[in-house]
Amino acid sequence: MKKRLFKPNFLESQAYMLSNEDEARIQFLTLREVFSVDREEWEVKREPKYDCYAHQGYVPVSDLLKDGWWFECYECFKKVDSEAWDYDEDKPMDVVVLEKILFCSHRCHNKYKARVQRIVETKEYLLKKFSVSTNLSVWPYRDSICASFDLPGCQESIRWQSDRPDEITYCAVDKDAIEPYLSRD
Repeated sequence: MKKRLFKPNFLESQAYMLSNEDEARIQFLTLREVFSVDREEWEVKREPKYDCYAHQGYVPVSDLLKDGWWFECYECFKKVDSEAWDYDEDKPMDVVVLEKILFCSHRCHNKYKARVQRIVETKEYLLKKFSVSTNLSVWPYRDSICASFDLPGCQESIRWQSDRPDEITYCAVDKDAIEPYLSRD
């Protein structure tokens, strides 16, 4: 039986269900359903041996790897299977497996941790500089960190990028409301 872990990869057409309840009552929501792709394209089969993980809501990556599933590195998207062989470099991978994700190498894992740290630092910076209290969203984009947040009195969200830390992008209707924040150091 061919198995694949559902992930945000629109080329895949398989997934797993995790439930210890009657199969007819299992509700399964996928990105493909959100994007209006026909449900008939999915091959979904219940694996009773994974029922023991229902309480945590996911099957650990390490167990799925042992059962022949493959994943993409969470950093570079390189395919990782139970053989953990890097066919591009013709050598074994130095795989780092976490509960829900994996990395093809310690290098990729360290890059991911550094990016997460940059996101945490960005949140702290924006909280301090703008007293952001609602709807703060921070994400990596290429080599920078981007953010979107709301400020009191503003009708639209404010945008910020780490490669231009002294600039913010805002809607013209919010010019008067944003002025007090621009004068802060």
